[in-house]
Amino acid sequence: MSLMQVLRWWPAAMLPVIAACAAADSVPAADVPAVLSAPNQVAWQEVQTTVARMLGVPTVRLAEDVLLRDSLLVIEKARPRDARGLPLNGRDVDKPEQFRLLTVAGKCVLLRVRTAQRAVLHEAQCLEVPR
Repeated sequence: MSLMQVLRWWPAAMLPVIAACAAADSVPAADVPAVLSAPNQVAWQEVQTTVARMLGVPTVRLAEDVLLRDSLLVIEKARPRDARGLPLNGRDVDKPEQFRLLTVAGKCVLLRVRTAQRAVLHEAQCLEVPR
């Protein structure tokens, strides 16, 4: 029996099921939250420079334990202060930037949540976060 004969025989309602089964092999790898599994200075430096590049700034200051316990990284803008430590600009209404560390097809990927911009980390090793 040819494919055309089968398609004439099956009700039209089955066609979406057939299409979904055929497309199952082409589904992209899922994004899985991750943490750094082998933290070292090189991986930490790569995360720091990648975040700075994604934000379009020369440098960012990150803690050395960043992305070790949680896949979420939150970056706030530095607020300029006067000699007494008071903010120069008054109230700051900018929202902090969020980044998420993911594993995608076995690679460590840093995702900028607001823009969906992604960057593959080549030096860092990631471990999936148990759900």
